[in-house]
Order: sequence, then structure tokens, then C-alpha cells
Amino acid sequence: MARRKKSKKMSKAYTSILLGMLLIILGITGSFCYGPVGKFLTSVSAFLFGEIYILPLVLLILLGVYVIYMKEYPSIFRPRIIGIIFVLLGIVMLLHKSNAVQIDSAKELIKLSYDKACNAFKILSGTTKDVAFQGIGGGIIGGIFMWAAMSLFDFEGARIVYWVFIIFGVGLFTGVSIIDIIKGVVDRSKELVPTKHNKEEHEKDKKHLKEEMINEEKEKLLPDVEVKINDNSKSKEDNRKVIERPSEKKEEAITPAITETDKLLDHTNKNYKLPTVDILDKPKKQDVDNKSGIDTNIKKLEEVLQEFGIIGKVVAVTVGPACTQYEMALKPGTKLSRLTSLNKEISL
Repeated sequence: MARRKKSKKMSKAYTSILLGMLLIILGITGSFCYGPVGKFLTSVSAFLFGEIYILPLVLLILLGVYVIYMKEYPSIFRPRIIGIIFVLLGIVMLLHKSNAVQIDSAKELIKLSYDKACNAFKILSGTTKDVAFQGIGGGIIGGIFMWAAMSLFDFEGARIVYWVFIIFGVGLFTGVSIIDIIKGVVDRSKELVPTKHNKEEHEKDKKHLKEEMINEEKEKLLPDVEVKINDNSKSKEDNRKVIERPSEKKEEAITPAITETDKLLDHTNKNYKLPTVDILDKPKKQDVDNKSGIDTNIKKLEEVLQEFGIIGKVVAVTVGPACTQYEMALKPGTKLSRLTSLNKEISL
């Protein structure tokens, strides 16, 4: 089942790559009008879309690149693709504006559009594009939509229709709606137009800045001075300004702490000596070198590994106070994961 799924994925990837390459080749040959295939694609695109025949061919190239890169086909119902379609419809309708002015009724527009769109196939017989595409407008698609809009809403209404198509398509493609644009313009205009509330806030900000500047100037003039005013209503002589420097206060606050520490140091015994290390008991020596036990462990370790198909040999032993470390040399090509997965079996 897994192989079938992989083969299906591979076949799908190959088909998407081949289709993408084919779309790119057709788009490039049609854009530059190379050979009979390129001329045919150019004439078909001009017949459908008129003077903007190059845009569908460029979109064909981009579609091929997308299919090769993403290995899937894009959905038509995505907002960006719908936006591109609406923009194209609005442009091809706009290109038929000059043809719509020349006629008296909407029925004549569809006939005129068809006749001029058929001239696009003259490039197959050797006619130049400038002559074949002269007055082609928005092609047969633009003629059909312009005819429908003029039949329903007249010429002025058709102009509104194709501009709505273009704006709506751009909004879908970019993800920005008209409502968001209008809100942004309104908010910006509110900020620019002065109101009573904005004036009051502006005046408050000015007052606040003035107060800050005055305070800064005062601090520069008297950086280390505190002013205390003793207010008493009894007499004017009692209203005095007492100026104190903070540096003097700091000295007064620090001096009692220093005197207390000096008193404590005076009461300590200066003849006291720290005890020596000799009063501690010496540690008992443990017998670490257990050669017989180490040799048996080496044999057991190598036998256990051989039982599980791992060929290895202990090359070094490090004896520690709590545990003993065995260093092994494995056979070349042996994966370390095989050894680490047997940690429980080795501990048994």
C-alpha cells in the first residue's frame, strides 16, 4: 500500500511538472509570436481579450510556474484569482469605450466587436499585428460584457459597471476592501482637521511642557538644595526658609551605624585563633582495585553483546568511587543505536 501511494504521488508530480512546462512554453511562444503555434495563440488571445492579449499569455506562464513549484492546480474560487478575473473584465470593457461611442445601439456593438476581433486571425496570413489589431478594443469578451451592460444600464451605467469591476477586483487581489480605505481616509482627515477636543489636548500638552522646562531650570540652579517653608499664621517672622543640604543629612545618618560596629569590634576577643585541620578524623581508605570483579564483568559484557549479534571488545576500564566505566570498541559498521537499545538487557 505504501509503495502504491508513493508511485501515485510520483506520477502526479511528474504530470504536474510536464503540464507546467507545456504551459510555460505556450505562454512564451504566444507572447513573442514564434512560429505558427505562437501566431495562433496570439490571435486567439487577441480575439478573446483584444489589445491586452499579452496579459493572458503572461498569466499562462505564471500558471505553469505555479504548477511546477506547488505540484497542484490552483483553485479558481480563490479570492485573488477571482480578483484577477474581475480586473480583466473591467479592462476589456473599458477598451470598448471608443467603439461604444461610435454606435447608436447596443446591438451594433456586438456585431462591431465580432468583426474587429476576427481581424486578429489575419496575422496567420502574414499581416502585421499593428494592422490586424487596429481598433480591436477589448476583444469579443469585452464586446459581450459591454453590450450586456449597455443593454441594462445604458452607456453611462456601463462606465460605472467596469470601474466597479476594476475596483472590486483590485480589492479582492490585495485583500483591502473599499470600506477599509474609506475608514482610513476618514480617520486621517479627523486627525488633520482641528476640533475642540484636539485644541484642548494641545493646550494641555503645551502647559505640561512649560512646567517641565521650568522645573528643569530650577533643578539646574539648585541641584543639591532642599527648601522647607514653615508656615504659621501667628507672625510673619516665623515664616522662614530653612535650607538644608542632603549631603549633611547623609553624614548624620551614617555616623551612628559606624559607631555601633566599632563598639562590637571592641568587645571581640583579639587573641582568639581558629582551630587547625588536625582535629578532624581522616577518611578511611576503600579498596577500589577489584581486578577479579572487573575481569568477570568484562567477560559477561562481551558475552551478552555476542548473544545479541554485536561484536565488541572492552579496551579500557575507569574505576570511580561510585561506579566503574567500561570503554568498548565495536566492529566497524555497527550502529550505536543497537547498543543503546540493549541497556536494559545488559543491566540484567
